[in-house]
Amino acid sequence: MTHLEPPGRLDRPVDGRLDHILGDASAEITLVEYGSYVCSHCRAANEEIARVRSHLGDRLRYVFRHLRYQAARLHGELQNWPRALIATRNSGKST
Repeated sequence: MTHLEPPGRLDRPVDGRLDHILGDASAEITLVEYGSYVCSHCRAANEEIARVRSHLGDRLRYVFRHLRYQAARLHGELQNWPRALIATRNSGKST
């Protein structure tokens, strides 16, 4: 398994016109979540993020970025994966 280092920067600066923001811009920590409103895994993560926000209080600025196309596409691909696996297994081919 390869260890990936985060780039240490955002793909674009936090923008109140495009992002959903909770917390002050001067907070020492900014947490940016990339997710989708239609993804059940993203909704489940919200409970953990609420705990983090509660624990860190004013030290944290939370930013949610809704990934419309990418997340919806990924969500659809993940839903189709079991069907593809079954079809492959039934055809006698291995993955």
